[in-house]
Amino acid sequence: MNTPKFDWTINVSTMIAIGGVLAVAVTGWFTLREQVNTNTRDIGGLKISQAELVLKRDTRIVEVDRRLAAYDEVRFRVQAVEEALKATNARVDASLANISAGLREINQAVGGLATNVAVLTQRLEMQAPGRRAALGPVPPG
Repeated sequence: MNTPKFDWTINVSTMIAIGGVLAVAVTGWFTLREQVNTNTRDIGGLKISQAELVLKRDTRIVEVDRRLAAYDEVRFRVQAVEEALKATNARVDASLANISAGLREINQAVGGLATNVAVLTQRLEMQAPGRRAALGPVPPG
């Protein structure tokens, strides 16, 4: 049986083929290396951009937390003002109740005084009929 035999004779066409394969391999290697370097730079840039976005987000979160804390403070202040207003309203209501009671007493006293004046006027007219006090000037005589 015949065994396969390899011929080490190199001719020009073989050298051109080997040179072409080497040229394509070297070109492919450099192209692949450049793509890897470019992607590595892009990934590095993305990491920096991501870090900047995280810092901006954290800054915004801190700002929102600060604003919310101010709103909580305002809420407590409003509650304190509401409580003070309720207390003031209660004092005003109590004062108005006292004033109303005083006005009722004055009204009763004035009503009693009007009754007394009417009774006295009636008695005076009975004692001196026709003589009335006038607000005008006193007649001579």
